[in-house]
Amino acid sequence: MIHALACNYTLFHAVDSTRLEREATENKKLTLLEKIKVGIDAGALGVVQRMITGIALATFAASFLESDPVYVRYFTFFAGSVGLVDSMMRTAWLGFLQKIMVPSVQRFIVAVLPENWARHRVVQWIASPSGRIAMITAFYAYYFYSCSLGMAGLGSAVAWAVRTVLLPQESILYETTGDLVAPIFSSLVHSFAVWGAQANIFLV
Repeated sequence: MIHALACNYTLFHAVDSTRLEREATENKKLTLLEKIKVGIDAGALGVVQRMITGIALATFAASFLESDPVYVRYFTFFAGSVGLVDSMMRTAWLGFLQKIMVPSVQRFIVAVLPENWARHRVVQWIASPSGRIAMITAFYAYYFYSCSLGMAGLGSAVAWAVRTVLLPQESILYETTGDLVAPIFSSLVHSFAVWGAQANIFLV
């Protein structure tokens, strides 16, 4: 359990390209129902990870950014997941980035470099599944930071961006299952947890 909280669907998972490729191969034969289960299980784990991360980032924000820790914790867990349509749209956008846009960028980088440069391990990592997740995560982190800075203040903006980098769950799910089924259900689980927390069903 501790290993799962610390590693699965986190930054440590994302940078391990060998693991991502192995899991993608293992998951090729998953049925629709099995992918749904993977997404639900990952979403449940993600709820716990986001709560723990929110508390840690709130402590940091209170200490170094002079932000209200209660507000930062609330915003880090709740932000971006309160609407069903919003969750579905963000997941669909993720699919476009991960299937079309970023792979095109990766192929372009390798194609324009001299052959000896293209074989360098750094370039190979950029062209790997981990590199793909890194690009998408950086995009989302900047987007969330920019969107939340004026609305919620520096502490919450930094916290949300850092949480995005630490927990690229949906990107990992897409990379290891091959489609949007698992990411969609993972996102839905988080949304339902948010709705429950707002209704005081869960303690956040």
